[in-house]
Amino acid sequence: MLRNVLVISSSGLLLFSKEFVNAAEQPRLLGSVITAMLEKAKQTTGLQLSYMEFSKLAITIVGNEPKTVFCVLFHDCDDGEEFGKLLATEILGAFLNNYRNDLKSIGLNQNAFQDFQFQLSSVIQDTGRPVLDELKRNRAVVLALLVKEDPRVGDSCISYSTGEVDQFGVLANLKPLISAATDIMSLRQDSANAVWLESTPTRASRLLVQKVVVGTYLVIQFSMRFDHAHYEGEVVRATRLLEKVCMLGEMMKRNV
Repeated sequence: MLRNVLVISSSGLLLFSKEFVNAAEQPRLLGSVITAMLEKAKQTTGLQLSYMEFSKLAITIVGNEPKTVFCVLFHDCDDGEEFGKLLATEILGAFLNNYRNDLKSIGLNQNAFQDFQFQLSSVIQDTGRPVLDELKRNRAVVLALLVKEDPRVGDSCISYSTGEVDQFGVLANLKPLISAATDIMSLRQDSANAVWLESTPTRASRLLVQKVVVGTYLVIQFSMRFDHAHYEGEVVRATRLLEKVCMLGEMMKRNV
């Protein structure tokens, strides 16, 4: 679970902070401490300090180039280094895109960055995009998309796709498929987490509908020229990252 988001300058100046559950206290002091640790690590090893894990807390640090601004996340150890880096990278990228001009005069108006808190929720919810983009780099993956149900209207939408798709066609076929799988498994008092479909030999493709969390599904089309071993690990990795993104996104909605 995310605890704190800090954006600091290389001089230790706190540009932005946001606290969540079980937040670390005194964020302004933390900015100076983190900067000192970064400098010490660079002097002693010549390497960038990027992750620290304690008994109940982890800290992820991601910097821009040429290391003038850093995003620092305080989060649970269970979140892991990979998720922390993914999230910090996306937050820092969005921050720099929004305030690149303001950063030229950091010492003049730090309040200029505080409205970033209103964009943070959408940035976090969009973190699924780089997960799918990374998955698409696997040669076996033809297409990957994320489908989410909107409880307000009782319908689904494709929140992101790595390629062009017929949205209406996908959603029209996906919903009955999920419903049928759910009905079948309910007879055994179980639930369907994944459904595999294989096309005819002439089309040579395989389709996976993977449940991420309730109401969110990862849909992947694979080439049948590759066996499961070629992509199984990456599918598991992507599903776990997306699950954490979705859970954090829901937490953000409740805290808006």
